[in-house]
Amino acid sequence: MTSYLAIPGIVLGIALVISGVAAIRSGWVFRWQRRHVQRPAVFGWAQLVVAAGLFLQAGSLLADDSVVRSAVSLAGLGVMLAGLLVSVGAQMSKRAR
Repeated sequence: MTSYLAIPGIVLGIALVISGVAAIRSGWVFRWQRRHVQRPAVFGWAQLVVAAGLFLQAGSLLADDSVVRSAVSLAGLGVMLAGLLVSVGAQMSKRAR
């Protein structure tokens, strides 16, 4: 349908994949997030989940059938919501044992 609308989602998804892999492998997060993120590896997985949701959203724009487009778009929204919840969990303080 309109592939030019999918390009910003794909670019943002690629950026999230890069920063998510960096957070998982080395614990690196952006400077403005360092104060809030308590578990960088979990935060990296959250970024990868949100990137997958963005890729689903971008892929839904390329579908011809409106039912398929709506279903894939809704699935992408659900995946992004799951990534948001994981991200919130990564920002919660660690529990003392």
